[in-house]
Amino acid sequence: MKKRFDFDKLSVDEKKAYIEAFSYKDPQKEREKTAFITKGWPKKPSHFIAGALGLPIERNSRKIKHPLTIYSFIFLFIIIHFLGTSTNHLAFVETWGFVAKDFERSFFLTFVTSFFLHGSWFHLIGNAYYFYVFGDDVEDDMDLFSFLSLLIGGHIFAIILHGFLAGRADVPLIGASAGISALLGYYMIRFPKRQISYMVFFFFIWIHIPAFLAFLWKFAWEFFLATTDSVAYQGVALWAHVGGGFFGVVYALLRTGQSEKKEGYKRAIDAKAQSLKKTDRKQSRSYSRKSKWDQYNKR
Repeated sequence: MKKRFDFDKLSVDEKKAYIEAFSYKDPQKEREKTAFITKGWPKKPSHFIAGALGLPIERNSRKIKHPLTIYSFIFLFIIIHFLGTSTNHLAFVETWGFVAKDFERSFFLTFVTSFFLHGSWFHLIGNAYYFYVFGDDVEDDMDLFSFLSLLIGGHIFAIILHGFLAGRADVPLIGASAGISALLGYYMIRFPKRQISYMVFFFFIWIHIPAFLAFLWKFAWEFFLATTDSVAYQGVALWAHVGGGFFGVVYALLRTGQSEKKEGYKRAIDAKAQSLKKTDRKQSRSYSRKSKWDQYNKR
């Protein structure tokens, strides 16, 4: 019978040695993680496609298993857009899109239904990409009610702001961009140091920026375009993007100090290891990574 590895039975010095082996980090890899510019082919082909299209990529985020709320929303986006395009899409948009001068129609339902409508498949795919890449971290950081409040509340606040400031009160407003901007606003406050990567088109040169600066620049640029009423962006609800980002930032600041979900298994393990390293206490849970300990003993 194989002997079970028990961390509690190790001496203080052995525990320290185990922690050092467990938390060992390759200096070269650490430099690559913090570099501002790197070169080379991305690890995943999907990253190259996204980078070539000018879309941002999460560089050092942890994987979230089964973000069911994100999957459900994307599924609804696809189904509703398919239903709309299979009939008269323009009439579908005019019926269920948000029109500022006629906001009370359909018993105020257009405040919500406009979130699920998209102008084209390209519009839908772009929103779904941002929703999937950045929304899973936000979903994992809060409960379902808070997530829906952020998403739908940000959308409603943003389209109302757009209706007041854009000056096109008779044009239907559709798309999930406002709600997704709220997610990005929340993301930049809760995960400010996450690295966001952009590729210089077809040169395999990647620029890595902290999430706070990346999205701050995004919202600042959209605010500038909205205030100058740029002709090139007349079909984009810029004030809705800015309003959604503002809502997300305020939402994140109001939640500061509240109990949130832990950042994940690895962060919990590292925190416990650091605590043990400082206090040298004997009481601690067993770690299951015996292979790391064996590798350390073979040095």
